[in-house]
Amino acid sequence: MVKVPFWLTLAVALAVASWGGYRIALAMRSKAAQHAAQTRGGLFGQSRRRHALLGTIYLLLAAMLVASSLGWSPLTPWFPATPGEGSAPPVKSSK
Repeated sequence: MVKVPFWLTLAVALAVASWGGYRIALAMRSKAAQHAAQTRGGLFGQSRRRHALLGTIYLLLAAMLVASSLGWSPLTPWFPATPGEGSAPPVKSSK
């Protein structure tokens, strides 16, 4: 299994969080700026509510990236970590 460096996951989390913050900033623009953006279309032409929703989702994803780089594993209840083929046998405690 490949181990991703700690700094790389934090860098990606920072990029995701900054994009989410930008989407939330787009959600807070004025009505005149919103109308001008809708005439252009594309990403900026989306509604302010959608920008706020997607920005919030991106911020949650960034928080999950930081938490998983610090050791949180969201899939552990469903897929517990088991040793694969060729791994060392588990160490028995000497109690």
